[in-house]
Amino acid sequence: MKIAVLGSGGWGTALAMVLDKNGHNAVLWSFFEEEINSLKETRENKLLKGVKISESITLTSDLDEAVEAAEMIVIAVPSHIVKKTAESLKKYENLPLIVNVAKGFDEENNERLSTIIKKELGTDKVVILSGPTH
Repeated sequence: MKIAVLGSGGWGTALAMVLDKNGHNAVLWSFFEEEINSLKETRENKLLKGVKISESITLTSDLDEAVEAAEMIVIAVPSHIVKKTAESLKKYENLPLIVNVAKGFDEENNERLSTIIKKELGTDKVVILSGPTH
């Protein structure tokens, strides 16, 4: 299963690695091209020192590449970027299940992040993964 992980921080990277180890085609995306280039060069996230990112994980700053044919999308961006990330997904038709792992609430109106995602995308196919992190 192709799973796009949007957000290449420590949490997103760790989740992409777990997905990859469990046989999924993990794609790790960042808005920042220079961050992806650094990850490609070192195969290590500075937030997870000493932990190598598998060569089988695709690293990209191209949202189209990340989302195309994905059967699941994991939103692992900081809470203040969740709405903007959801807005960027609006252009895609037939979005798969969205898994939100960002912690916190929407800054503007204190709504749950899953509520913001559902409103932006007009879908109920949104679930939350929460609890202790890595």
